[in-house]
Amino acid sequence: MQELRTLAEDYVALPQDEQLPSFLEEIALVSDVDEYQDAKPAATLITMHAVKGLEFPVVFMTGMEEGVFPHMRAIESGKESELEEERRLCYVGITRAKDRAYLTYARRRSLFGHTNMNPPSRFLTELPSEGVELRGDVETEERDSWAELDWERDRGRYEERKQARRDAMLAGLPGSWTGRATKQRTAVVSETRFRAGDRVIHPSLGEGMVVSSVARDDDEEVTVAFPDKGVKKLMASFAKLARAEGSLGR
Repeated sequence: MQELRTLAEDYVALPQDEQLPSFLEEIALVSDVDEYQDAKPAATLITMHAVKGLEFPVVFMTGMEEGVFPHMRAIESGKESELEEERRLCYVGITRAKDRAYLTYARRRSLFGHTNMNPPSRFLTELPSEGVELRGDVETEERDSWAELDWERDRGRYEERKQARRDAMLAGLPGSWTGRATKQRTAVVSETRFRAGDRVIHPSLGEGMVVSSVARDDDEEVTVAFPDKGVKKLMASFAKLARAEGSLGR
């Protein structure tokens, strides 16, 4: 907030009706790409949307999981156009690499306070066999080259083969990997370590009292009231909660 005020002060001298438009125009034209130095020997952390027009010797694309990339909003929309936009963005990321691109996914990811186990991105299964080295259980499209796919002619066959590969890949995996409805999913954790009334200590939030604790897949979501920090929902596997002396315990 202080930095925003500092930037805005440069426009105070302008006529009042020009201050806000000029300020907004300036910040809209400045991005992380403007700070990028091609010759600088360092790793560049940048978003997919900002890399258009740039090239790098090596590219790492992380988070290649259903619900992350493609984003859950695009999947739940049911619109092919939104998935196509995500697919084009993936293509942009891959083609930024001059020599080599690494595409990675996580079997287990903590995101927005929850532990998720999503299947690998559908974009990984759509990769051709040519020039692709696999280091996992993801099968790629059975094509010899990128040029062999005629999207209009082969789309039906392609979708059938892709769905068959996806079903085979997900067979035998936990229900939380499938990306399908989770109402019938049974939590792996049936017992909770904490219960309402427990006094606990968090490394940074201090001492608080457990309001509730419920099983979430293979983890435990603990709701804790901290006197100075308010009520927080924490995942037990990451929060490093410890019972305070005098807690009810088990």
